Amino acid sequence: MPLKIEIHIKEIGWRLVSILKPGDPPGSLSDIKSGNREIYIFECASSDSYSLIQRSKFGIDEEIGIARWVYTKGFETIKELRKDDEPFELEIKTQISSKPRLLRFTHI
Repeated sequence: MPLKIEIHIKEIGWRLVSILKPGDPPGSLSDIKSGNREIYIFECASSDSYSLIQRSKFGIDEEIGIARWVYTKGFETIKELRKDDEPFELEIKTQISSKPRLLRFTHI
């Protein structure tokens, strides 16, 4: 069961951003809406039985091209998703967006 990531666009509704399959590298996003930079990591477990959304406890991230490095003192689990769970929504504001956006994560 992969992890489906969607973004809500006011004029259009939910749009697919990505699907992470078991064994794919984790995805990551930075959130700056609170004035602090928070780093979220999300992935589908290699066992294919659940997906995780985690937040860095304290760290930094660096992005060069399509590669991103995250240096952290660990992660806290924000949500563990399994098949048939309700989707999990998270509002973030990235460096490139002018306003916060709503993301939806579903373990399908």
